[in-house]
Amino acid sequence: MALHPQPRHAHSEAAAALWAEIDRYTVELLTRAQSEGILAADADADADADLDWTRQVSYALLSEAPNRPGTDQDPAAQAPDALAALVIDTLLHGAGPHD
Repeated sequence: MALHPQPRHAHSEAAAALWAEIDRYTVELLTRAQSEGILAADADADADADLDWTRQVSYALLSEAPNRPGTDQDPAAQAPDALAALVIDTLLHGAGPHD
């Protein structure tokens, strides 16, 4: 899986280094989740491309989680743990109702 050496939004060397570390950790996490069967591994598809896409989706969810309707009214919904749980739950189970 290709790591992005300097994301488009990294405006400094320090930001680029931080994003490289975040990318590295995220790729390790997603690879482990896939190897443990938490994320599907499509034998017919390019696994690296699937994890790249999943990484992009997780970053998009992280970016949008604080803007979820109603979070500005509920301080508990703004807590980092609550936002992280929302992102992981959405990433793994989708946006529809589930148990």
